[in-house]
Amino acid sequence: VVEAWCAILRRVPSSRLVIKAKPFLCEQGRQRMEQAFSKFGIDPRERVDLIPLVASNQGHLAVYGHVDIALDPWPYAGTTTTTEALYMGVATITLKGRCHAQNVGWTLLQAVGLDADFCAESVEGYVDLAVKWASPENLRALSGIRQNLRERMLSSRLCQAKPFVENLEQVYRKWWKKFCQDRCPSSEENDSDDSGESAHQALISMDH
Repeated sequence: VVEAWCAILRRVPSSRLVIKAKPFLCEQGRQRMEQAFSKFGIDPRERVDLIPLVASNQGHLAVYGHVDIALDPWPYAGTTTTTEALYMGVATITLKGRCHAQNVGWTLLQAVGLDADFCAESVEGYVDLAVKWASPENLRALSGIRQNLRERMLSSRLCQAKPFVENLEQVYRKWWKKFCQDRCPSSEENDSDDSGESAHQALISMDH
């Protein structure tokens, strides 16, 4: 990941990388990250800002005002951080992978309609996308995305709680009925729709 970020920094000489993480409160943690960038020929003191944890939510979200594009890591992609970036109007470049943990960013971008322009199939494509969107000719388009990204997110399925919960309830019901059928395959009662409905209601009442 750091190697790819260094490649982006080299191809966009005027850019800086901002990384925010709790370990940067510790000098040892900062030095370890700085050494990783130095290994690939990037001077971290000149090109990288290492920001420790910010105490307040307001201060934390304000950091997004200092960045133009977010870079999703892998193999464990951002979840809350990517959602926060989208809410604050910052488009995120992500890399598709082979497992759920890496594809969360892709799923989030699909929900707001940015997957076609900000999801990469390879590390090389990831670097190319970052360089493309950091170029001067795309700053106007990036600014346009930033202006309405929060509205797009709030109107997307990411923020539609009622249908999300309804779909989740259906999944609970499906697997509870399967559990009952597997546990007592000869029982007509467990195979009946009424039994599934009762189990479904029990699960939902526990959630409340």
